[in-house]
Amino acid sequence: MMFIFLFLISLNLYPLKFHKAKVKPVVNRNYLPVLIDLVNNAKKEIKFLIFQARYYSGYRNDPGRQIIDALIRAKKRGVYVEGVLDYSEWNKSNTIKNYQFSFLLKQAGIKVYFDPMPVTSHPKIVMVDSQYLLIGSTNWSFYALKSNNEANILIKSPEVVKEFLDYYELVKSLGDTLPDRYKIKPEKRRPEESSASPPSIDIPPYKGDWIDGEVMVIPNRLYIWAFYRILKNAKKEIKVAMLKAPPSLNRKYSSNELLLRVLNKLAERGVKIDILFENSNYAYSIYLQNKDFADLLVDKNVDVWFDRPDIGLHAKLVVIDDYLTILGSTNWTYYAFELNNETAVVIKSKKVAKYYKWYIEQLKKAGAFHYK
Repeated sequence: MMFIFLFLISLNLYPLKFHKAKVKPVVNRNYLPVLIDLVNNAKKEIKFLIFQARYYSGYRNDPGRQIIDALIRAKKRGVYVEGVLDYSEWNKSNTIKNYQFSFLLKQAGIKVYFDPMPVTSHPKIVMVDSQYLLIGSTNWSFYALKSNNEANILIKSPEVVKEFLDYYELVKSLGDTLPDRYKIKPEKRRPEESSASPPSIDIPPYKGDWIDGEVMVIPNRLYIWAFYRILKNAKKEIKVAMLKAPPSLNRKYSSNELLLRVLNKLAERGVKIDILFENSNYAYSIYLQNKDFADLLVDKNVDVWFDRPDIGLHAKLVVIDDYLTILGSTNWTYYAFELNNETAVVIKSKKVAKYYKWYIEQLKKAGAFHYK
């Protein structure tokens, strides 16, 4: 535990610096083809750090199996492939399913590690050839790839990728050996004749050229530090699409309680705040937590929306003043801000901010309801 503690504390000292980069937005169903294309065109190396990785033998054309097959093809043509998946005692189901995913990769000679057991590793990052990074909210699971509203970005920048590779190696170096009780081989079943088709909001893929911008890396505790610094300088508008933001009423000085206070001060100062929260059929508790957070926001200059309940809003997306975008794996929760391993970036670009503001509006138009 001492090593984990030092690891978390050390990231507080990480420098906050923007790097020049080229970027492309990646949302919803556009993630899988971008990921497969990235893997298919890899020349030297692929490394990934994913919270949740799944494959479902009962589904024909299962997206998880498509990822596995692409990684194995890359391995066979000489690309070095390895990854880290989450191992958590509190979430045994995730650990078992991650192992089942890793089993097929290991059979093909791909190295898969597991993160430190006491810490939840919640990132969703893929790094290719020390030049490309795909980062955001999308797990390698059926609903993430087939149905959820997810916000990601493809980044081309050796400097940004270097920072994430250093982060990746640190998580890997502190990893644990998976206990034998978790090592369950994948089940063998004949695929069904048709795939499940859950509801989904169709967002056309971004087809423009690379967008010039600047990117700041904000993993772990750096997220809330950087977020506070950026928020306090907001002048006009903050737009948000967020899975969950439960207030920590029993932790008076927790990061998400402080965030709530900052948002209220900004609203009272005249900054327009527009938040789209998850309203979930599959986890009613998330709706109640988000409602509690919304009820604590002052009414002045604040609009809160809840998305349609049959499609998961899994994004962790913030757009500030038409030129700053923050996205990644970090929810507005005590655990995400103060305990988990998380990865996120700040993107400085008017074009990127405009795109993600448009994306949030598309989600609202698709069936969200206005709460306050």
